[in-house]
Amino acid sequence: MEHLTIQSRGYRTPEPKEGMLIGDLVPKELKKSVIAGIIDGRPIDLSEKVPAGGQIGFITLDSPEGVEILRHSTSHIMAEAVQSLFPDVKVTIGPAIDNGFYYDFDTPKPFEPEDLERIEKRMTEIIKRDRPFVRKVLPVKEAVEYFRQKEKPISLSC
Repeated sequence: MEHLTIQSRGYRTPEPKEGMLIGDLVPKELKKSVIAGIIDGRPIDLSEKVPAGGQIGFITLDSPEGVEILRHSTSHIMAEAVQSLFPDVKVTIGPAIDNGFYYDFDTPKPFEPEDLERIEKRMTEIIKRDRPFVRKVLPVKEAVEYFRQKEKPISLSC
């Protein structure tokens, strides 16, 4: 490997080897608080491969960047919960914002308070599954085909 620097806040990290993922380098003391990596100042998913060289760091949940990533991920959980409970609802946009996150939904009827309770309960169930979040970046043509197959016309118009 070329020159690789790991900023680990004074904790020991595993020796980087070819084929390792960024998440494999997270010190055991930080495993529960690291949400993403940074390579040469650019945020990166923990499932990305370790580069041959460069500077690696970690984004933790107690940082502004970590909170933004958590909010973004939570909005995806909410969208999944809504779609599983209300299959006719279309998901539109839903960014992280300064004090949380939101999603706009195209729905035939407004959500009722009981619906919100069901959505929250489903979100809790989804979180308990403890599935990993993996960022997937696609070329435009592949992304269009992906959303076309999933019948997500609103996603295609964004």
